[in-house]
Amino acid sequence: MSGDVPVDAVCTGCSQTRVKRVSEEEAEGSFRHVCHVCQSVQWMNTVARLSGLEQGGDGE
Repeated sequence: MSGDVPVDAVCTGCSQTRVKRVSEEEAEGSFRHVCHVCQSVQWMNTVARLSGLEQGGDGE
């Protein structure tokens, strides 16, 4: 696979939505990731896959 894919994901701890880069398998459901608002590892729920950022636009 091509590596990580960008998704919009909502934190289950603070309900903030952020762009996260995750594996193909994680892009379709829930995954654990560091939430900088909660300052801990939280479950994140994928809201949308951001296909435009996969093309290497401005970003990380």
